[in-house]
Amino acid sequence: MHVTLFGYDAAGNAQWYAAQGNLGADQSFTGQLYLYSGGSSWTQATGSNAPSSTAVGTLRLNFTATDQANAQLPDGRTVGITRWRF
Repeated sequence: MHVTLFGYDAAGNAQWYAAQGNLGADQSFTGQLYLYSGGSSWTQATGSNAPSSTAVGTLRLNFTATDQANAQLPDGRTVGITRWRF
């Protein structure tokens, strides 16, 4: 399973996170959460800003429906999340 999260830091800067792992028989997921930064945008020359990832802690998801879960973040907060259909 691959989980991607998008959010903002305290200063309002956009941040991308991702975690990978297996979905357990009890419909739960636990994986190492990484913060990604850098990289080039579609209009930038490549190589100008090397991408990097930093491990920030463990992400735990407990699914309550096929498209909803409670996410326990590395700082201990638990938030409800819903799948974004696109």
